[in-house]
Amino acid sequence: MKTVLHLKTTPFLATYVQDLLYEAFRNAPFQDADLIVPVPLSKARFIERGFNQAELIAKLLAQKTKMPMDTSSLVRLKHTQRHRPGMDKTARQRLVKEAFAVVSSEKIKGKTIILIDDVLTSGATASNCAKVLKENGALKVYVLTLARASH
Repeated sequence: MKTVLHLKTTPFLATYVQDLLYEAFRNAPFQDADLIVPVPLSKARFIERGFNQAELIAKLLAQKTKMPMDTSSLVRLKHTQRHRPGMDKTARQRLVKEAFAVVSSEKIKGKTIILIDDVLTSGATASNCAKVLKENGALKVYVLTLARASH
C-alpha cells in the first residue's frame, strides 16, 4: 500500500510493481480487451497533483501490452472531495454519481475496455465510469487497479 500512497504524490511506479501489474493483466480474463482507459481526474485535482496516477498506470500497461490507450473520451465533469476513511459505500456512490461522462464515443463504441485506477475502495468510481462507458457503446468494461482498500 505504501507504493500506492507514494503514487498519489510522485509520478513513478517501481519496476517490480510494473511487473506485478503486467502479471495481473496476463492472469486475468482481459485478453479480449481492445482499449485501455484511465479514470480521469478533475481539473482541480490534476492541477493540485500535477499528474493523473491512473493515466500513469494505464500508460505503463499500454506500453507493455501494445494495446491502445484513450485518455480523451472519458472525462470527469465535477470535482469531488477525496474519499474519507469511514465513508460508507452509499456516501461514496453519491459522491461520484454523475461525475463522469463520455465526450467522444467513436473511440469506445464496440470496444472491450480495461478501465484503470490506482485503488478500488468501494467500487463507486469504477462502477460509474463503467456505466457511462457502456451507455456510450462499450461492449464490456474490465477494471484493473493496483490495490484494493480494505474496509
